[in-house]
Amino acid sequence: MGFDAVTFLAQIVNLLVLIWLLKRFLYRPVLQIIEKRQQEVSSAIKSADEKLSNAAALESELLQKQLDFDAAKQKRLDALDKEIAQLEKEKLAELNSEIKFKQQRLQSELENNWAKVDGTIRQFLAQQFLLLSHKVLTEWSNETPMDMAIKLFQKRVLSMSKIQKNKIANLIKNQKVIDVNSSTKLTKKQQELIIQILKQSWTIYPKTKINFHISSSLVLGIEIRFQTMKLEWSIQSYLNDIEQKLGHMLKNFTGSEK
Repeated sequence: MGFDAVTFLAQIVNLLVLIWLLKRFLYRPVLQIIEKRQQEVSSAIKSADEKLSNAAALESELLQKQLDFDAAKQKRLDALDKEIAQLEKEKLAELNSEIKFKQQRLQSELENNWAKVDGTIRQFLAQQFLLLSHKVLTEWSNETPMDMAIKLFQKRVLSMSKIQKNKIANLIKNQKVIDVNSSTKLTKKQQELIIQILKQSWTIYPKTKINFHISSSLVLGIEIRFQTMKLEWSIQSYLNDIEQKLGHMLKNFTGSEK
């Protein structure tokens, strides 16, 4: 078989035409597709990297926020614990103050009740003493207990110091009414005797009026008020004087023993 140049040339031309066609219609579009695909892959990788970076930044931000939230929560819890402790302290102090106040009020009520009981007992004893003395004096003499009380009141007036009498004299000058209180109703003679006692010790002006009253608080006694001063003799005041003297004596006695 011989070499056919025409056939060889025709095959070469066909090969060149085939190469040109492949390059023109197949190779270039494939390259464009590959390049486009590479760009898409690069863009996707870049986007994924950006998203990964954003996710890491977001995770770091969330972690910092969590740490800040935990710190704020702990700070708030500490402040709340301090506030609760302060409230408990204040409430305890208020409760102790209230308990102390109630104890003091109870103590005061007990003292007041004891004072009332003591006063009632004193008044009862004084009344019994008054009844007994009235009975004894009525049986043994012609004087009533009130007559003796007036005499003791007169001694009380006579034993006053000059300074005390001058104070009462100054008060009488500006006093239009003198109130005389007694434990029982006074007879006319007893009233005149009291007026005489006053006139012997002080100057009683004609315009000055002397009124006599019955006072349930007095126990066998006489009481005269001069504005800011009071002149009195009664069984109650007499017992109080004795009690004070005994108290001073006991105090001096215990003090000397120490």
